[in-house]
Parts: sequence; structure tokens; C-alpha cells
Amino acid sequence: MSEQELRDQIESIRVSLNEIGSKYGLGHPEVLRKSQQLDLIHNKFQKLMMGKIQ
Repeated sequence: MSEQELRDQIESIRVSLNEIGSKYGLGHPEVLRKSQQLDLIHNKFQKLMMGKIQ
């Protein structure tokens, strides 16, 4: 996955996470699921960026 694709996914999930959190509250299971999804994509992005630095 390219850097731009990861950035786009991060932004999309972030927007969705904010919308769901505002609608259902931060304790809702869907908020947790989206947050975990965002963590996974963010970790992939960090690994990709670390590979570019080294």
C-alpha cells in the first residue's frame, strides 16, 4: 500500500470515528472497533515511514 493510500485511509477512518463518537458516545463498541482499525492503519503508516528514513 502506498503512502498516499495509507494517508487517505487514515483520514477516512478518522472522520468516521469522529462521526460515530459524536453520534453514539465514546464508549460505543463501534467507536472502539474504528479506533482499533485506525491504530492498525497508523502502525502500517509508521512502518512505511520508518523504512524511508533508514
